[in-house]
Amino acid sequence: MDKKWQGLLATVISAMGFGSMAIFVKIAYQHGADPYSLLALRFLAACGVLWPLLVWKYPGQWRLGPVQTVRFALQGWLGYGITAIGYFSSLQYIPAGLTALILYLYPALIALLAWFFGLERPSFWQWSGIALSFLGCALVLNPFAGGFSATEWRGIGLALLAPGAYALFGILGQKNVEAKPPVVVTAWICLACALLFNALAPPWRWWPAFDSIGLLAGLAIGVVSTAMAILGYLYGIEKLGASRAALISSFEPAFTVLLAAFVLGENLNLKDWFGLLAILTGVMLGQWKKERAAATAAQS
Repeated sequence: MDKKWQGLLATVISAMGFGSMAIFVKIAYQHGADPYSLLALRFLAACGVLWPLLVWKYPGQWRLGPVQTVRFALQGWLGYGITAIGYFSSLQYIPAGLTALILYLYPALIALLAWFFGLERPSFWQWSGIALSFLGCALVLNPFAGGFSATEWRGIGLALLAPGAYALFGILGQKNVEAKPPVVVTAWICLACALLFNALAPPWRWWPAFDSIGLLAGLAIGVVSTAMAILGYLYGIEKLGASRAALISSFEPAFTVLLAAFVLGENLNLKDWFGLLAILTGVMLGQWKKERAAATAAQS
């Protein structure tokens, strides 16, 4: 399989993993979890999967030098520490849909950072795809469902931490996967986050609060929505570049809505279907035009 198709498939699988997280979180919250305890369990579970795989598959590559250790730790803390704290904290002040929509500013921010640092030069069609996908996210997420009166500037400020930090995560990820395989980067990122969140919420405080269903939901978040999802995203960055992988990741809210319909019985209306179509069209537009431009350049 061509490396670009490998990257596309990995990024779609990643989006499915991230998209399923909201469903698992809802289940976990109903069974004793709170945000910090769930984040602590999430990254512990991810480490439990990734580190045995890393030691078995890449026995000589898991060791890092001092500079790489700092870079990988910063990617984890900035990419997921600040993103998670900003995302969860903003939910206290603004509707969940608006928080999620603000997060999906990150494909545009990654494209800007990639252009600024000379990593990629996004085309007009990539920008068009980003805009169309963002419109689709707005339709699907229904950001002002709670009424605009529920919105506070403090919540918006906290929510804006998430896309900014996640965009930085994508740019650092593109640099880091040039030095080490994606599984090495993912394992170290998850270890950095596990240390951070288990320092904020020690296991002996949150473990007794979980029942068996909440624990299983937390483990699913760690394995499916973290280890698999981050690994797929970084693999996509390695094969496609940060801005293209971020655009494909716009599929995430589409998977969330579809899973909510099938698992939780939530209804899909016409607006949701238009939103899903806009996301799909935006992703295809950004990808197809770039492939066409590359093919034209190769023939000339």
